[in-house]
Amino acid sequence: MWIDRVITEQPEGPDLLELHPRLTVIASPDHERRLTAYRRIRAAVDGNEGSHLEVRTETGESVVALRALGDRPKLIDPLRQAPFHADEMTRLGLAGQLNDYAAVARHLQVLHVSKDRLIQRSLSDEAWLALARTPIDQLWTIANSIQADRETLSMTEEQESEFSAAAAERADREAEVAEILATKADNDRRHLVVSGIAGVVLLAALYVILTMNPIFGAPLLLIGAGLVGYAAKLIRNKDLLERHAEVEEQFGGSELGVQLGRVDELFDNHSLARRQSEARANLARSQKIWSELAGNAEPSVLISERQRLEELAGHLRIIDNEVVGNRDPIDEQVLHGFASLLAELSRRFPVERVPLFVDDLFSEVSPEYHGALRELILRASHRRQVILESADYEAAQWAAAEAIGGNGLLITDQNVAPVATAPVAGEAV
Repeated sequence: MWIDRVITEQPEGPDLLELHPRLTVIASPDHERRLTAYRRIRAAVDGNEGSHLEVRTETGESVVALRALGDRPKLIDPLRQAPFHADEMTRLGLAGQLNDYAAVARHLQVLHVSKDRLIQRSLSDEAWLALARTPIDQLWTIANSIQADRETLSMTEEQESEFSAAAAERADREAEVAEILATKADNDRRHLVVSGIAGVVLLAALYVILTMNPIFGAPLLLIGAGLVGYAAKLIRNKDLLERHAEVEEQFGGSELGVQLGRVDELFDNHSLARRQSEARANLARSQKIWSELAGNAEPSVLISERQRLEELAGHLRIIDNEVVGNRDPIDEQVLHGFASLLAELSRRFPVERVPLFVDDLFSEVSPEYHGALRELILRASHRRQVILESADYEAAQWAAAEAIGGNGLLITDQNVAPVATAPVAGEAV
């Protein structure tokens, strides 16, 4: 959202303050007069009674935040001349939170820019600032390589676990096959022995019957017939035959066939071990380069924050290009903190044109840094509304030049001769 105007109830009548959707500069050497206008805007955003806001959302909807004296605050749809329903607040984005003063206060912790806050941010974001000064393209290449090697290792470890399970299953199957083959061989031996004995007994019975009394040969004949039946039963063991037929089909019915079944597994294990070794070696090399470039930063975190880091790197290049001559450590912290804040806002509010309230920074930093500060503010105004207060006359001249081009609004009580400044690199103003 961005603020179109602020209406403040006064004893003599409502006081109207128009704002520009991109850049509004409140400039005056008079500290109280300057801050009076600046604080009026802040008071309306804070939700002070008697301070009303007219805002627009990114979708073009108009919203009036009405805080009439002695009445409950309301968000009004000016087209319907009626309050918005509760279920419409999410659609309105930040505009739907204007009467949620706790949420507004949380946002202003980020959106209110002052020298002290920027120095604090510079210190807390020191690691990000250092990363933004590394070779960015090389950083992403190494980060992607580390991610790929980690995924390869994870995949091979899963395959290794699957191979282990398959090896255990194979060992159980081999034991089962060995048992079936041993049982079949034993059964075949028993069949041969029983068949041989049955043949001998039947021959003896035939001899007795033919040469002696048939009565004496009958028992031998019965014993021989029983042995033949037992031998037939052995050879017709259905369960054993089916199990052996399965082994015959898979392994050729021999121990050698079972052992040959391990060859493919050995090749697969060798290939897996080679891939693991290569991935570990590549990962070690990538992590060594990464630690030299990015220290202890986690590659996956930086990949997810790529846009923020690349934008921060662009802001830092502006500062380095604009600032020549002597550098002041405190001024560097202020501008670095501002650069980090703008990159953070792009991450937190990628669509919303959130208003950014900037306390006078031009009077807080050396003139050598004013050019870089102007460029950062202009870059910010391309994505969000910036409301700046300043006592610096050159800042007022710059704002006057932006106002002539339709890119900003200067609110001042002094005569200001506009001075044109160079546009932001890579962006039209």
